[in-house]
Amino acid sequence: MLAIGSQVLKGKTLGTPRILIIEDDIAIAGVYVRALQTEGYELSVAYQGLVGLRLAEHKRPHLILLDIGIPDIDGFQICRTLRALPSLAATPILIVTGRTAIGERVTGFDSGGDDYIAKPVDIIELRARIRAHLRRACMPAQRTFASGIHIDHRTHMAVIEGRKVRLTLLQQELLSYFIQHEGVTLTNHQLIREVWKCEPEHADPGLVRWQVRALRERIELNPKCPRYIHTIKQRGYLYQDAQKVEIQNNRDE
Repeated sequence: MLAIGSQVLKGKTLGTPRILIIEDDIAIAGVYVRALQTEGYELSVAYQGLVGLRLAEHKRPHLILLDIGIPDIDGFQICRTLRALPSLAATPILIVTGRTAIGERVTGFDSGGDDYIAKPVDIIELRARIRAHLRRACMPAQRTFASGIHIDHRTHMAVIEGRKVRLTLLQQELLSYFIQHEGVTLTNHQLIREVWKCEPEHADPGLVRWQVRALRERIELNPKCPRYIHTIKQRGYLYQDAQKVEIQNNRDE
């Protein structure tokens, strides 16, 4: 089945994970298609940003590979637009691009990206990242509670001190992991293994830092002075409700 500016490859079985590739370089898109066809996915390819947005709304993919350098519309805007759609707000978005400056990586995560993979892409790594994100998407619905925070994994919403916040699947997983390990300092390596489900040597060293920053932007009233997720210098991150600790300390005095 063909559409203007796009190519659709049908999977062989019902229930096959659907992946949308938004990539203007036909040769690179072809590399992704050949690499992922062997995994049995249903693949759609859009060579234009606007076509990609239409396909995303129509097909509701389980995962999106997004190139930032799409000529007709800014890739970061594509990401923000997808996140604004309730049906796609939690769909994993893997940004795959040659634009790897730190500022652009931060913008990618702030725009709602779940992962940031630099070109040229290692196909084995790409397949592994995709499998990890799809496994996360298939996790059974649950609820996670902490002081001041309630996460509903079915609706991808968090209620924080009465404020409703929509999270991506990765942000849900990261915040849930923090909550489940309240009071424990977690290293970058531990978070990459347990949340990203990959070995630290195969991940960008800044991956955790940038996603924690994006998560703080969602859940903290003042991200520069966080209440919940605290940086422990040269060690990692600690989830602890600073307000709760302060109240307890005052009671103990």
